Amino acid sequence: MSAPGVDSLSQQYRRAINCLSDTDRTTRRRALTELSALRTASTAAESAADGLGQLWSASLCAALLRLFSDGVEKHREMSVALVTDILSQLPMRVRSD
Repeated sequence: MSAPGVDSLSQQYRRAINCLSDTDRTTRRRALTELSALRTASTAAESAADGLGQLWSASLCAALLRLFSDGVEKHREMSVALVTDILSQLPMRVRSD
């Protein structure tokens, strides 16, 4: 069973994660902007860090890494910054999985 933090993060960002693969560039940019809230999210609590780690492993990683080759430079820059910030918040054990 997953922790409450995982479920709430997943529900909160599910649409944005799905929109990262949309063909419309405006939709992708809006999704990246919405997900940028994860950059400033407090992960001081271990459950919050675990929730972010599980969200990262389950769906966020692949969706963001695909944007590294996006045709829009701003999307590439935003995805690189978001991945960098998220990885810096994750515990080492999650990053190594």
